[in-house]
Amino acid sequence: MPADIFNLDKVSFDYGPGAPALDGVDLTVAGGESVALLGANASGKTTLLRLLAGLASPTKGAITAFGVPLTAEALRDRGFTASFRRRVGFVFQNAEAQLFSPSVAAEVAFGPLQLGLDESAVAERVRDTLALLGIEHLAERAPFHLSGGEKRKVAIGSVLSLAPDILLFDEPTTGLDPRSRAWLVRFLRALREAGKTLVTATHDLDIVGRLADRAVVLGEDHRVWSDGPVGAVLADHPLLVGANLAEP
Repeated sequence: MPADIFNLDKVSFDYGPGAPALDGVDLTVAGGESVALLGANASGKTTLLRLLAGLASPTKGAITAFGVPLTAEALRDRGFTASFRRRVGFVFQNAEAQLFSPSVAAEVAFGPLQLGLDESAVAERVRDTLALLGIEHLAERAPFHLSGGEKRKVAIGSVLSLAPDILLFDEPTTGLDPRSRAWLVRFLRALREAGKTLVTATHDLDIVGRLADRAVVLGEDHRVWSDGPVGAVLADHPLLVGANLAEP
């Protein structure tokens, strides 16, 4: 059996008094799994991804990553943080929030440079990543001049250039035209088939069966309502209606 990468034990997160985002969440993610986090807007999907990415810490409960407690204290350790950031990549819902470099090539090079790779190794990572995404022709373009689909590819490239084992995606199809959406679904399937561990937050039920092995449903009360095989979850219409993911 693959080892657990993430383990959440009764995790809660509050943005302030009377503003819960997650309430008592138990969750495990094993290596090689592809897990879909399903829920209506404001159910806590993005918050859960941020916790997995080490960008926030739970108000209550505990998280372990790779068998080690994932705490604010652990993330202050430079060695642990460097290892964790190499292994876990997070692609934001809003690609523009992730892009800040003057060119696409510089954007994709940023992460490997932070890892301390030498110039030739960084150049190779950039070439390979741009080729994988089919955006070599955009290398010298400024990211803010690109289309929405192109920006999403660059944001993914800025994460893939770190060669992470685990990829977290927040609403990856939001704002994409049909061609870009179809490409993204095919690409995520390819990552899954290559053995990457994927956790994808979405309320786009049309893509879930093609991307995930498991589906975890968050209700509007910020609790886990269901955790099981994708087919069984998607077939449970009353569950989806109750979670505001389907029409009655």
